[in-house]
Amino acid sequence: MAKPSAPLHQNFSPQAVAPISPTNYQLVPPMSDNLHSYLEPELEARIVALILGEASPFEREELERLIAENPEAEIFKRRLEAVHGL
Repeated sequence: MAKPSAPLHQNFSPQAVAPISPTNYQLVPPMSDNLHSYLEPELEARIVALILGEASPFEREELERLIAENPEAEIFKRRLEAVHGL
């Protein structure tokens, strides 16, 4: 028989409690310095094509718009540009 898991409050550090108002608190997961969010594989592939110069002018325009609207995509693009420049 499996051991019961730890109570929920033991899974969060004191820094994980964010005040919503002076009398109402909400548990939030701890922040991480390693920003790694999910991007659709198709979008990742399109950004790679953009960095490699394989995107058409229409595709470049569309991707720049999508990247401007999506901070994770912007980070992904900057990381690829840095690696591609090595």
